[in-house]
Amino acid sequence: MEFHLKQKDKLLGTLRSYDSNFPWINCKFEPTEAFQAIKPLFDEKIEFLESGDFENLEAADKQLENLAIKLVNLEDGKIVNEFLLHIQGDEAWFRY
Repeated sequence: MEFHLKQKDKLLGTLRSYDSNFPWINCKFEPTEAFQAIKPLFDEKIEFLESGDFENLEAADKQLENLAIKLVNLEDGKIVNEFLLHIQGDEAWFRY
């Protein structure tokens, strides 16, 4: 599977799945230049995840939700608006 990560019509990156560990889908992430504007939010999420700070992790997820970020499945064009996504370097994992 392949997905575009978008904010409105702006392409933030491409996620190419290579494995799944239900309910998570593991992907390689190829960011665009536009991703740099929100990368600090994803970096912060990883810090919260690794430290077990789930309260701030949830707050960071809400922040991203408020930015109207979506996944677009390139196989069928379906849009996924509600999902959890983690990005660390060129690795990403999400569930919806």
